[in-house]
Amino acid sequence: EKMKEILKEKLPGKEAKGRLSASFEPFKALGGASWFQEGLWVKSYLLLNKEKADEELLQMYSYKPTGLGSLSYIPKGSVLFAGFTFDMNIYWKYFQKTLEEQNQETAELISKGIETFETKWELNLQNDIFSWMGKEFAYAISEVSLEGMFPMPSYFLMIEVKDEARAKETLTRIKEKLSEEKKMPFQFAVEEYEGEEINFLQIPFLRPGYAFVKDFLIISTTTSAIKKVIDTRKGEEDSLSKDANFKRVQSIFTEKPSSLCYLNVEKSLSLIRKIADWAVSMQEMQLSGIRGEKERIETGEFETPEEREKKLEAWQKGLEAKEKEVKNLKKNLEGTLYPLLESMKLLKSLGTSTVTDEEGTEQLFYLAVEEGELKGGEGNG
Repeated sequence: EKMKEILKEKLPGKEAKGRLSASFEPFKALGGASWFQEGLWVKSYLLLNKEKADEELLQMYSYKPTGLGSLSYIPKGSVLFAGFTFDMNIYWKYFQKTLEEQNQETAELISKGIETFETKWELNLQNDIFSWMGKEFAYAISEVSLEGMFPMPSYFLMIEVKDEARAKETLTRIKEKLSEEKKMPFQFAVEEYEGEEINFLQIPFLRPGYAFVKDFLIISTTTSAIKKVIDTRKGEEDSLSKDANFKRVQSIFTEKPSSLCYLNVEKSLSLIRKIADWAVSMQEMQLSGIRGEKERIETGEFETPEEREKKLEAWQKGLEAKEKEVKNLKKNLEGTLYPLLESMKLLKSLGTSTVTDEEGTEQLFYLAVEEGELKGGEGNG
């Protein structure tokens, strides 16, 4: 209540004051505590004001999660995983109503965008998409490949499916529409793997696709990531629950959370270093290519000696500029990024677990460190 009064006094503009004041209306209070114990712990509570909360928000908070089945699909060693449970139809109604109340202009833009989408693809958002979705959603990054021309994360989205036949019908219609597009340079293909059907776009070095694996639709940037999910689900690959860094934070995850998030901090820091090294190697490769151009200019045919000299002068300027660029990149990495990454080596993993009920939201955050570091105890809060 006090926060709303402060916002009304301090914020410029009547509209901005109204929006922020309205966003605080359904809640009573926010509280929390933090402490150190083999890492940093933070627990917070957001209490719901039932008397001032609207019907849609109360419905969202009254939804009781049934557990996250998606976790058993996630491969060991994954960099990131986040899972959520909610009713999409209730959430969508609340989102639309809140947006209309707080920002009419944005609400109209989104409404027009949805109308355009539904007309172009001949689909109805609620009947053809939301209707087959279950109540669990997740996304993950299993790994990041540095073998190609640029870093490529193996990212995948997971959607619980309660009506597979309807979901397949919708995706088939989208595929048909895409194939009809004159500007569409790639076509869909199908691959069988371990008894599962993977539909993918034939794009060189990428192959994004999707597959129905038991209770979930898996959509990924690469078919290799989908195959890894299939192997994990069938028990042929270890799941995330066997990962040492996941185990560090696993204790905070309740049996039936509304949402949870896990980040392998140790692996993320290692990937940042590898990506930085990759950027240096790419710059050095370009520099090597520029140096190789000198011989081509010196042995090439030109109408006049002056023309060759101009080419060599331009080459020399380009070489010096690239050498300076590579030198500055190395200097910045070695002077800033690399020492920072080194100083963060004690960080291992991060987890957050959120539980929502009729009273409000409880969230627990834990940043785990190397055992024996940052020991704390009672009274740190």
